[in-house]
Amino acid sequence: MLSRVAALINGVGKDITYKRASASYNSTTRVNTVSTTTTTLRGFVSGNTPFKIGGIIDNNTKNVYIPATSISFNPEINADILTIDSQDFIIVASDKRHIGNNAAMYVLTVKVNGS
Repeated sequence: MLSRVAALINGVGKDITYKRASASYNSTTRVNTVSTTTTTLRGFVSGNTPFKIGGIIDNNTKNVYIPATSISFNPEINADILTIDSQDFIIVASDKRHIGNNAAMYVLTVKVNGS
């Protein structure tokens, strides 16, 4: 069943670039180092919300569905960036969906970065 979820999303989805930043601190040199990991994956992107509902949902909000097997980490809210059709979006909410005890997909709510 998990492979069906991934096949469906990969079949109807589009290419998405997932950018994840991580930082490390060297206590000897007292230097912070920031590195960015970029991954290309497939995801299904839903349309915009037609009106402002309130809170984090507005006209610049989309839902992105990605197979849980596409990433080996939990998405970071207000940190990770998705590039969809050359537009950067920041993750504002994440919901992991399961089939039984196994993670099947993530539903990521994203907004245009900077909006």
